[in-house]
Amino acid sequence: MLVLSKGPTDGSFMSMVISSYLEAPYFGAPGATYEPRNFVYVGAPSTGKQRNVLVVHQRAGIKTLEDLKNREVTLGAQGVGNRSYLYSRLIAEVLALKVRWVLGYDTQQLYVAIEQGEVEGRVNDAASMMTDKPEWFAKREIIPLVAMTLPEKLPPVQHPIFEGVPSIMQYAKTEAEKNIIRKINSTDGLGAAMAFPPGTPEPIRKIMEEALLKVGKDPSFRRDWGDVVLEGSTFEQMFNGKEVLEDVKVYTDWRPDIMSMYKRLAHEAPK
Repeated sequence: MLVLSKGPTDGSFMSMVISSYLEAPYFGAPGATYEPRNFVYVGAPSTGKQRNVLVVHQRAGIKTLEDLKNREVTLGAQGVGNRSYLYSRLIAEVLALKVRWVLGYDTQQLYVAIEQGEVEGRVNDAASMMTDKPEWFAKREIIPLVAMTLPEKLPPVQHPIFEGVPSIMQYAKTEAEKNIIRKINSTDGLGAAMAFPPGTPEPIRKIMEEALLKVGKDPSFRRDWGDVVLEGSTFEQMFNGKEVLEDVKVYTDWRPDIMSMYKRLAHEAPK
């Protein structure tokens, strides 16, 4: 992103800007001396990242959120710093869950761990689970309990098993919790955001934005995106440059209390 910040402003240089690049200047990453809000944003296709859901296997005997809050649960996740780990920690924090954490899996290993009873649940992308483990859905082997999705975007994917699943935002108590939930959901428009260097003229940006939005309406693109990127889900939407910039502003709001909580949940091992 340092290269983008110093790139030519004649429209000949454009780059993808993902959420980890937006974090870097605020977390002291070497060389991250750029200001993410100064990039000239063109737009972005939806990545569907708001679809993450906490699920437990039915053998755990947990059928509702009240069940979940009233007993210890064993949750699996990938390593500290992984996004799914952050989602799991945030849900546990907001709901004040009693969790025994088992870390170090990759995605496929976690599926096996759940099936073998090594862990009782995990947070994962709903559409990916539907693709990877269709038998879980056909046999109702898992129970979705809460989604990272904002309330206005529920359910995360179109499947009866997700009907009535609440949003974690409904249980957030502090502004820091709410801010981090909004950050996570803003990545739906930031996972594939495209931008020009600071100072690129508006007419150039507008031409590229119009082209991007036109592509988003093309039936063949929508089919390919759904098949390749969203693993069978339909294409959702194309965000314009203004919408992406608004998400960037949400994501780059790193006040001390928010920064402290985010670092603890995303980058520290559970105690």
